Amino acid sequence: MISLVTNSEFDETIFQKISSWIRQHSLITSLALFIIIKSIILVIFLVLFEILGFSVGDFEPQFHTGNTFFDLLGTRWDSYFYLVVAENGQYFDPARPTDTRVWNFAPLYPFFIRILMDIGQFFQINIPVAIAAVIVANIFSLTSTFLFHLVSQLYLSEVKAINATLLFSFFPTTLVFSTVAYAEPVYLTFIIFSWYTFEKKRYTTTGIMLALTTLARYPGALIFFLYMAIYFGRKVRDQGFLQALGCLIAIPLFPLLVLINTFKYLYSVFKNRISSLSRIVENFESLINLNPQQKGKISNLLHFLDIKLSWILIFGIIPLSWIYYVNITAPIPLAEVTYTNWGAKFVWPLAGLFDMLASGDVKWTLEKFSFAFLFLILGIGILKKRPSFAVMIIGPTLFYSGYIGLHTWGIPRYSGTIFHVPLSLAEETISPKIFLLILGFFLLYGFKILWSFTNWNVWLI
Repeated sequence: MISLVTNSEFDETIFQKISSWIRQHSLITSLALFIIIKSIILVIFLVLFEILGFSVGDFEPQFHTGNTFFDLLGTRWDSYFYLVVAENGQYFDPARPTDTRVWNFAPLYPFFIRILMDIGQFFQINIPVAIAAVIVANIFSLTSTFLFHLVSQLYLSEVKAINATLLFSFFPTTLVFSTVAYAEPVYLTFIIFSWYTFEKKRYTTTGIMLALTTLARYPGALIFFLYMAIYFGRKVRDQGFLQALGCLIAIPLFPLLVLINTFKYLYSVFKNRISSLSRIVENFESLINLNPQQKGKISNLLHFLDIKLSWILIFGIIPLSWIYYVNITAPIPLAEVTYTNWGAKFVWPLAGLFDMLASGDVKWTLEKFSFAFLFLILGIGILKKRPSFAVMIIGPTLFYSGYIGLHTWGIPRYSGTIFHVPLSLAEETISPKIFLLILGFFLLYGFKILWSFTNWNVWLI
């Protein structure tokens, strides 16, 4: 018999094969869609800029490359300060020797810019600092997207992981500040990697990644305390409050506990290979006359003194040491630099909202804080279902909204670094139509912000 296949059955088979391939290759699909959509956005942006006859302008001419695309993306607003540090290799602006604002900017992003420039020099290629800054930002936008997808796979199905990745990559302020010469994509790369290792219980790596996060943007120091709260909360849930206290008590005892655990590990590895080591331990035990019950108590005590959280917190010393170094070498301390130049000071959560309302422009204030309101509502809504996500959403939102002064204006920018929001949105969004509606809104609004940002319109900085 001859089997006839209708067009509809053939189309359905093709659709099933494509769907199956996408599910099996969700990471490749996510990255491909990210690159394609972002490229289309930038092409439309540049074409419109040329058609409308706008000019790059005479702002920061010392960093202009002669290329409209890179001049638009690499020389706007705070990009200047990153370029100064990368160009000079120090926190000093030769054109503005009395300007202390440059001290507010963390070192990791300028460091990567400098590395790319030096690599170019090695191959006898001159890479202007603004071009290097844009390239580095966009490379890290790709790495942050890659790592975000890995994180999303821990919680979501293949299709929803793709949805979450697109919502993350094209969240309006994430799109903008992962495209222009800003430190956000570097920050996002390391904070997302830190969360991935935190969930995988690789706590030493988590601490290192959090240190790099803070060196990318100083607010990263807040995340140490949020991880501490989440880790302690999980211990309470799984083992009870009293048992959970062990991870806090272990923090001041960390160096001693590391020595003890290192010796235990080495002894377990070499006890059968080095006979003298076993004799030393046996002689020591007989000397202090420990019986099996006492040994058990000591073993339980060491188990109680959980040092996993300490591995995360101990790496806070690295960025804090850098901030201390900056404070003693800066013209004035960092906190004073921030307050003097921008009037920025943390008061209490949501203080920035009332500070902006006092200006009398209610519409502008509500537009600025719209994402903060939505984040707080979402964080509270998932508090019972995903408490760790809620902590990572509510904590930074309350922190960023607590600043008064010019920093208050930038709350949309900072909201783009709260990467648990896209995960929650994708998880809670059931209908594909709702997902496409949200993504479409993100793309249109992101384009508006990018246009405003590169054309020197004060919307967010």
